[in-house]
Amino acid sequence: MRIGVIYNLAEEIGHRYGKDFISDNEITKTLEYVIDALEPEHEAIPLQIRKDNLHLLARDNFDFIFNLAEGFGRNPFGESWIASYLELQAIPYTGSDPSTLALCLDKAKTKAILQAHNLPTPSYHVFTSFSEDIFGLEFPLIVKPVHEDASIGITADSVTHNKHELLRRINLIFSTYNQPALVEEFIDGREVNVSVLGNTQPTALPICELVFNFNNLPKIASFDSKWIEDSLQYELTSRKCPADITLNLESKIKHMAMQAYSALDCRDYARIDFRIREDELFILEVNPNPGINTDTSFFKSASAAGMSYKKMIQSILSSAITRYPALEERKEFSYAGKRLNLSRLKKQDLPILLHWFNNHELCRFMGDPESTYTLERLTENVLLDHKSLNLIANSSGQNIGYGSIYNIKDQSAEISFLISKEYHGSGYGKELVGDLIDIAFNNLNLTNLAASVTVANQASLKLCSSLGFSIIGTRKNYHKVQNEFYDEAILELRKK
Repeated sequence: MRIGVIYNLAEEIGHRYGKDFISDNEITKTLEYVIDALEPEHEAIPLQIRKDNLHLLARDNFDFIFNLAEGFGRNPFGESWIASYLELQAIPYTGSDPSTLALCLDKAKTKAILQAHNLPTPSYHVFTSFSEDIFGLEFPLIVKPVHEDASIGITADSVTHNKHELLRRINLIFSTYNQPALVEEFIDGREVNVSVLGNTQPTALPICELVFNFNNLPKIASFDSKWIEDSLQYELTSRKCPADITLNLESKIKHMAMQAYSALDCRDYARIDFRIREDELFILEVNPNPGINTDTSFFKSASAAGMSYKKMIQSILSSAITRYPALEERKEFSYAGKRLNLSRLKKQDLPILLHWFNNHELCRFMGDPESTYTLERLTENVLLDHKSLNLIANSSGQNIGYGSIYNIKDQSAEISFLISKEYHGSGYGKELVGDLIDIAFNNLNLTNLAASVTVANQASLKLCSSLGFSIIGTRKNYHKVQNEFYDEAILELRKK
């Protein structure tokens, strides 16, 4: 299958602390691991989601999406927006649906649902102004942004012991994150994570404990303890998996985690965070689509269950695939000519294409000949251009050229082609253009083809003329190469 591995990067700080970027952009490390785990069984294509490339999320481009997107730009609500867009495009994907993603991003509503299912969670109140009372809550109290994850907004000062500290922290949440503050009773105890995998019969993996090896600070999973590698909290926080707990307590925690997983309608995989005070359990958060980097609790638990990273990723994908029983893969295009075999571009073809397109002498008569390409640009502009038919030409196991049928509209289109320098003079150019004509007229049922050829490129003009193209116009001084301007001929071929 062709699987798009989609992710987002925070590109604007906005009202937030600059260091919050660290958690948002950590996903680039995960991306590499996930792609390695999916290949070679699948064609895994990374795609950073931005406003200007949402159109690339199309069923014609991907059989399935491995969804690593945690927002849109830096808007955390964008995590559910991306899932909604995938739903609208009818593209199958891993992880929870838009409603669960949006719900779990609201810590207060998540806690309300847990309470409705008789699942224990610390007592809380949501502050939207300074004039509100704490409604019987008992200090110490911990203050968090209500709409953030990854411990964003949580520091050692988040644990407050009096009203003055509380109001100061609430003010920081208001001013820095522009959202309500969740205030809940601080549970001074052990913290464990339960990772759950699957759907119809989900499995709770071995429990992972966060171990805080410091005494002069609150023992919490603060932002620094998770992300700031040169901080004392990061250095003195570790994970122990399996957690050192009794079998009876382990059973209770896993059972409660499965109930929370079901109550919030999680899919495929999630992580549920607990606090333990003596033998009393409290659910802190439910995390759909949790972090799955190699240093996360989720992978620690999967590893303790005997899974390699590859096996863990394949298990997540398999769980997701089973939710789409009518899944059909895209049909790949291929064409066999006399000497050439043409097939739709794949990720594996991008390195040779990058080499050709960045050879300015080879491409001097192509559009934008002095431009420099990157793999990302080729991926977005060529590989995922589902409105065009972009083909790699192969002969006897060697990639010898590239052809494209583009601007397909009604019954007309344009063509372009490129032959690798070492195969010039072998007649491959004429055969490739002939094959493109045959595909356009007989496979795509087009009736009219156009081509643009720089007048100085006499070899290509003669080639097109020999195949029936006629010049119907000229663009004066249209093509620029090394500060020189050339005329460009417009050619046309009509199906007989």
